[in-house]
Amino acid sequence: MTHSRPDRPPRWRGPLTWLTALVVVTALTTLGAAIGGSAPSAAAADPHGNNGTVKIAELGDIDSPSNDPHVGCTFQVEWYGFDEGADIISSVSFQSWAPTSDVALDVDGPETVFVGGDPATGAGTPTGLDGLQVYTLHFTGAPHPVQGYHVKLTIHTPGSIGNDSKSKVFWVEGCAPEVPANPSLALHKTVTDASGDGRGVLDEVLTYTFAVTNTGNVPLTDVRITDATIPALAAGAPCVATLAVGATTTCPLLPSATHVVSAADVTAGAVSNTATATGTTPSSGHVSDSDMAMIPTEATVPPAPVAGLSITKTVDRAQAGPGEVVTWTLTARNAGPGPAQMVLVTDTLPTGTTYLSATGTGCTRSGADVSCAIGTLAAGASSVVTIRATVDPVPHVADPNGHQLDVTKVEAHLSVPRGATGTATASCPSGYVATDGSVRMDAVDQGTGTWIDEGVLTSRATADGTGWTGTVSNAATGQFQGKVAVVCLSNRTVSGEDHSHPVVVTGPLTTTQTWGAGAHDVDLDCGAGKVAITPGWSFTAGTGSVRVDKRIGTGWHFTVDVPTSATAVLSVRCLSTTLGAAGGHTHDLVLTQLADTVVVPAGQTVERSLTCADDGKGIVASVDLDQGEQSLGSDPRPKTRAFRFSNRTLTDRTVRIGLLCLSVRTGLGGSTGDHDVVNRARVSTTSPDATVSDDLASATFRVVDALALASVARLSSSPGQTELTVAVTSSGARAATARLFAVVRVQHTGLRAGSLLAHSRARLHAGRQGVTLAVRSVAEPALRQGDVRRARLVIVTRDGHREVQIVRIRH
Repeated sequence: MTHSRPDRPPRWRGPLTWLTALVVVTALTTLGAAIGGSAPSAAAADPHGNNGTVKIAELGDIDSPSNDPHVGCTFQVEWYGFDEGADIISSVSFQSWAPTSDVALDVDGPETVFVGGDPATGAGTPTGLDGLQVYTLHFTGAPHPVQGYHVKLTIHTPGSIGNDSKSKVFWVEGCAPEVPANPSLALHKTVTDASGDGRGVLDEVLTYTFAVTNTGNVPLTDVRITDATIPALAAGAPCVATLAVGATTTCPLLPSATHVVSAADVTAGAVSNTATATGTTPSSGHVSDSDMAMIPTEATVPPAPVAGLSITKTVDRAQAGPGEVVTWTLTARNAGPGPAQMVLVTDTLPTGTTYLSATGTGCTRSGADVSCAIGTLAAGASSVVTIRATVDPVPHVADPNGHQLDVTKVEAHLSVPRGATGTATASCPSGYVATDGSVRMDAVDQGTGTWIDEGVLTSRATADGTGWTGTVSNAATGQFQGKVAVVCLSNRTVSGEDHSHPVVVTGPLTTTQTWGAGAHDVDLDCGAGKVAITPGWSFTAGTGSVRVDKRIGTGWHFTVDVPTSATAVLSVRCLSTTLGAAGGHTHDLVLTQLADTVVVPAGQTVERSLTCADDGKGIVASVDLDQGEQSLGSDPRPKTRAFRFSNRTLTDRTVRIGLLCLSVRTGLGGSTGDHDVVNRARVSTTSPDATVSDDLASATFRVVDALALASVARLSSSPGQTELTVAVTSSGARAATARLFAVVRVQHTGLRAGSLLAHSRARLHAGRQGVTLAVRSVAEPALRQGDVRRARLVIVTRDGHREVQIVRIRH
């Protein structure tokens, strides 16, 4: 039975079985030791009528206690001294009583008890016990802090002398209040489109997923999903058989839930539908929750015809020597079907060549960079550019020493008010060039937004390549704080030797891309002997997120996520892995690529670092993110690069990071010798291009630094002048000095081994030619008389090439 507060009717749970094991405590009566007076001394003395006694006792106590002032939740009620009779049945009721009268009370036990089994006898006599019943009380509400719960017991027995109803109050302690059942669940519904761009188009398949969480305090069974828009769910479908408290399910029993976008959906501008999850409670009740998923729709617009831009490149000779001229022919073509607008051909002359001229539409030169602004190429049209250059002398002198470079960083603060766009530029010191940069997100005013509200519109090197510019769009309702950082490399070696070597960096290699919604990949390649530096971007229309920004071989790879549409300019510069020549030699840069992976826990932000070796500095960083992750920028220190990432998803994600380290000490100097020269050209357009893989072309020739000397020198004489002529074959034009030395002592002449016999200066051209040496007067008699038959010829070119040949002297 259940008895509630005094103002509530009782509710009975039913008889209590003796198998229940419950704690026993004591009870207190406030109305005396017994109900109905003191017990008679013997049955014979009892007057007729029910004047018996009722006692409250601990579980298992019979007769011996008078009454217990406090009992536990489970106790027994005992009847003594009631008359015999089939109608002697007591009605039993319980009520919560002040000071805990506002507590709800449930009772396990019967509402009536038969107590007329024998003639009346008193308590304490062998036959005095007429009835015994165990009750368990359950409370919902707070107890008295000291006493527990105060309860009133009322016994109504017909035929009693006087009032048939007798009452007493007592305390029940040690019972924790019961927590009422509170069943509930929560439904989370999501929708994705087949293309993944977040918009539905005609006939595109939409896929729905469901997550149901038991948010109540009782288990649920027969969890089902109903969605009128999805045929498989219209009548309700099973999600999961049992869902424990606090558990979440993605409905393994559910059939595939899809919807095909219709013309009506496109007209409506969105597909919006609501699903309902239901579950059954232990008491056979039901709980439910609904959630709506919406995806915008749009009409499919036929894409504008794209250009089919490409470039080819040839060189007029397979090999050339120093001083010779090479000519490259570049042809830009547009295969259509759309026009290519603002076509630009760029060519950076390779190290070892010197610019002579360029012909073609809109061609200009800046240093080694040649740019030709062709304009618009209609479908099927082409444009030709020719570039001429001379081959530089080839260094031949080795340097046993290395040189030193310097790397530093510069920062500029960037603060952007709410709803605004802000830009900052960090500039390198004079004499330095930028190799990398970053826009670092530091803080958004608390409670005004998150990192997702911040968009990096620009992160790229300045036009002159000596700084870094960052632009951030702040969609939060508070202030954004960040920094723009640039990594700077000295443009020459700085170690203080009697000569220095220039760092060779090309102009910007750029591509302009226009995209629709989705993920887009772009590669820029620097070619052999170079590495990509200053990878950057700038959105000129729309917005996007550069998710992959990493080095691949000699180039760079970008992956850009675009929510709707965007136009962006992507760029790199190319750093030669060999310093410029000085003092007749060059030096190689010592570069090392570091890589690592970082696990970013769901919903968290982490920072990880890569550190170069002791003599290394990080000059270019790489990041490779999965969808749902966000780079918060990196901090160049510059030996160590610190990366920060935010994971917006519900699962742990892995990020791949990299750092290109440059040793501040160069490699040892050396001669170049014969080698290949590769020249790369690129074509770009502001129009959508069908593919960018054919927008890069190269042509290669070999520099042959040959200098061959004949083995015979012919002597000729004229009045006042004696000369020696020797045949010399050169691979290219160059200035040279020729000397002839004695190889043995010539008697009676004063000439010894190593004495200079003849010399001259010559201007060599490519091919075979005669070089004439003037004979010294001290050697003229010996040469004319034939006393010198063999001599050592040494020719040294101005660029350091040295050839030695033993020649025979012929008249």
